[in-house]
Amino acid sequence: MARSSAELADRIARVLARLRIPATREPSIGGVAPDFFLRAGDGRSIILEAKSWSPTAANVERARTQAEYYKALTATNASWVVLNEGPSDPAHGVVSLGELPQVLREYANDKWQEPRPPRLPRRRRTIFAAMPFDPVYDDTYFVGIIRAAVKAGVVADRV
Repeated sequence: MARSSAELADRIARVLARLRIPATREPSIGGVAPDFFLRAGDGRSIILEAKSWSPTAANVERARTQAEYYKALTATNASWVVLNEGPSDPAHGVVSLGELPQVLREYANDKWQEPRPPRLPRRRRTIFAAMPFDPVYDDTYFVGIIRAAVKAGVVADRV
């Protein structure tokens, strides 16, 4: 099991490579830099965000909410928060690492195209928000800070 979200993102990258699914890592889209951007063969776009949270009911609900934020901010067709383990609910934005290959196969019928994120600037300008990662501040980050970042033409990174 991955100990950090960065380790989980590396494991997701290995899964994508094994499945021969092309992906863009940490693209700048809608004021955020999700872990992965994918494009299905029919053109539908997908965001994957790795979170090493334990699969408690509260964390699964938080993952669902964050997936909704990512989908709205990036204007993609699907957005999934990938957890190490736990229940998968792709219709509501949550997928476990173990079930990710099957979910991806079903979503795109194993047909993928080279991902071209909607707005990938040559040089990404980043601001950071020094704030707690506590769920109580998720709305502040996704609604307040990200919207301000989009207006300023930058990507916000929560640290």
